[in-house]
Amino acid sequence: MTKLAIRVTDHTTGFDQTIAVSVPANDSASITQTLSFSSEQPSALEWSDTLCGGERVNHAAAVKACADLGADWRLPTDHELLSIVDRSRYNPAIDTDKFPDTKSGAYWTSTLHASDSSYAWVVNFYNGYANAYCHRDGNNAFVRAVRSVPAGQ
Repeated sequence: MTKLAIRVTDHTTGFDQTIAVSVPANDSASITQTLSFSSEQPSALEWSDTLCGGERVNHAAAVKACADLGADWRLPTDHELLSIVDRSRYNPAIDTDKFPDTKSGAYWTSTLHASDSSYAWVVNFYNGYANAYCHRDGNNAFVRAVRSVPAGQ
C-alpha cells in the first residue's frame, strides 16, 4: 500500500487540513482528489493587543490569558502570527500603526515542537524571525491572542 499525505494551509485564515490517500502498491492508476473549501470558513483574523500587561509569561499563562478573553480567543499558530510580521520593519518587525503595543521580542504560538511537545515555537518581533522554540515551562515570552471571524465582520 502506498500512502500519500497532502497538507493544505491557508496562512491568512489559519485553515489547515491534511488529506490522506492510500493506493494499492500494484495499482498504476493516477490519483485525483478534488478539494473544496466552504465559504463558511473564517476569512479574517482578529488580533488582541499584547496581553499580560506587556510582561513575558510562560506558555500555560499565555494560553490562559487568551482563553480569559472569552469565546474563540486563543494563542495563534506560528503561521498565523507570522502573517502579521512586516519584514520591511525592524525592532519591532510589524506595522506599529496597526499594532502599536507590540514588544520587540518573542511571542508565544500554539505550535508545539514536533520532536518534543514541552517546547513551543515563538515568533520574534525584534527581527520577524520564527526560527526558535522555547521550553513551555522554563521560558517566558510575550502574548497576543487571535480569533477567526466570519467574512464581513
